[in-house]
Amino acid sequence: MPRATGLSLECGVAANNAAILAFVESGDHLIVTDGCYDPTREFCDGFLKRFKVETTYVSPLITPDELAKEIRPNTKIVFVESPSSLSFEIMDIPALAKVAHDAGAVVLCDNTWGPLVFKSHEMGCDVTINAATKYIGGHSDIMLGLISAKDETLYRKVKNSVRELGCPPGPDDCYLALRGLRTLGVRMRQHDVTTLQIAEWLEGRPEVSVMGISPRVLWSFAIADERA
Repeated sequence: MPRATGLSLECGVAANNAAILAFVESGDHLIVTDGCYDPTREFCDGFLKRFKVETTYVSPLITPDELAKEIRPNTKIVFVESPSSLSFEIMDIPALAKVAHDAGAVVLCDNTWGPLVFKSHEMGCDVTINAATKYIGGHSDIMLGLISAKDETLYRKVKNSVRELGCPPGPDDCYLALRGLRTLGVRMRQHDVTTLQIAEWLEGRPEVSVMGISPRVLWSFAIADERA
């Protein structure tokens, strides 16, 4: 696979919006996970709708066959996020990406919750967005968005969109993001350990009636996905 190329922007929302705008125009359609970050939904339901771009929201647990039924001739983007922002479902991104690519759609991934551990481009995503404000920054003192594209053609489209929107990052935010990257691996490994401990503790509490899925099963699924 060609080496991914990237861009930095002033915040994660700017990165999301610029990436989407790089691939749609009036009359187009996109499919977005229902567990997406709220500002992504607001952008689709507000800005894109005003310019006659239609959005269909689907369950984060959608199957490949179900996704195929939602794709239209004018579907340009399948937008995934794993884990989901709202309820942390793990999407079957490799299988969903294949369906999208077979239909000629581009797969965009909001990878804010899985930087470093989830290799989104290797899993089939064409363009990946990260709100570096969160895990990458790590200290709640920056605003920064990142976009990476898996090849030069996709990169040029995204770069043009970013340039036209005019949303460059601040130099101090970039400097502090580099600081955060130096400890990202250590911090993410600790997140893995702590999250599983909390989930197992909650599973044994009488106040919790339904976990939805065993923490061990969910953890195993996520780890298999992220280490593939």
